[in-house]
Amino acid sequence: MHLEANYIGAIVESSTNTWTSLICIRRGGSLS
Repeated sequence: MHLEANYIGAIVESSTNTWTSLICIRRGGSLS
């Protein structure tokens, strides 16, 4: 159960980082 929680946490963190990167790229593209 502990490993499963860590696995889910890693997926959530990866998804958050991916969305943040996409948003930054979109903002940078629209600004330039």
